[in-house]
Amino acid sequence: MTLVEVQARLIERGTLVGIGTVHRFFVRHGITRKKRPGTRSSKIVPTS
Repeated sequence: MTLVEVQARLIERGTLVGIGTVHRFFVRHGITRKKRPGTRSSKIVPTS
């Protein structure tokens, strides 16, 4: 969810906020938008 989407949801609920306000809220509370790490590659190695 982007900052614009969060802002739109808040506006739908009657809370008028700017994008900067939403960004500062997340920074202040330590909420990050990190991508999930991909799945690990298989460790199976062919034997000879």
